[in-house]
Amino acid sequence: MSLPADTGAPSASLGLGPTDRRRELIQRLGELRSARVLVCMDTSTSGPTPGTTRHIFEHLRSLPGRPHNRVALVLFHGEQRPRDPEVMHEGLDHALRCMNLLREFTREVEVLVPSAAFGVGTFLAIGADRLLMHPLGTLGRIGAASGLASARHFLSLLREAGIDPQQIEHRGLERIVEDIGPARLGEARYAIERLHYGVRELVNGRARYRQEAQNEALFDALIDDACPLAHPLDRRRAKDLLALPVESMDGELETILWALFASYERALGLGAAGVSASPDAPVRALIESSGMCHAYLPESGEQVSGWMRITDGELH
Repeated sequence: MSLPADTGAPSASLGLGPTDRRRELIQRLGELRSARVLVCMDTSTSGPTPGTTRHIFEHLRSLPGRPHNRVALVLFHGEQRPRDPEVMHEGLDHALRCMNLLREFTREVEVLVPSAAFGVGTFLAIGADRLLMHPLGTLGRIGAASGLASARHFLSLLREAGIDPQQIEHRGLERIVEDIGPARLGEARYAIERLHYGVRELVNGRARYRQEAQNEALFDALIDDACPLAHPLDRRRAKDLLALPVESMDGELETILWALFASYERALGLGAAGVSASPDAPVRALIESSGMCHAYLPESGEQVSGWMRITDGELH
């Protein structure tokens, strides 16, 4: 038995809870931010869920009042465990495509992070004109951000041990090349260059102008030996270390954002911390706006994986 694309199904069977309540939260969030709200959640650990961009387009096209002055993107992206540079390339390309698509429909893009926004979520947060993070909101976990860090730290240890540069060159680098391989080192170096290029493109695409000096902290973080982007970053460090355009939230906005996120936890199979997802969760990814909802169901039994539309009648 296969699942046809964009078929309707009862939301209760997906663990999504009362859809009218989510719609009210989305509408109130839009009122508070003077924006059209789009919720994008993805728990995939192996790269962006296929077909996401197409469904984001469908939602943007359906939102009333085009072109929009502002779109508020509520994000959740779980950790992508593979550290393969190819996963980073795929995630960065996806983020660039999504951000450029959003800017086809709106003047300003703001990102709201209630919980984890790792990998792709962090790239999208970097490209946002405004970034609003819940106290539990977290960025980072970009595997390629650590790129050549292992090699750099290994060489530093050799220097600290008193081995002269010639010995480092003949012993250290030769051993690294032997163990890792020149092709793999080349891939890692390319991943770092690609990361630099992609981040600059995201920053340069912002509608709200920021002084170049304000972005230097972000670019410095890409080459910092401590690799801050490879680790979880709360909103204070996102603002202080990366100089991202983080803005504060009042109590009502914070409450509504968390309530909206919590309404998806069961469907996405999230734990109490809202970070790890169960492989048995009924939904792997979800996109929702005020009048439309799409969910991506993983393969289960005779059901093949694919996107499913929860119809307007079921939403309301």
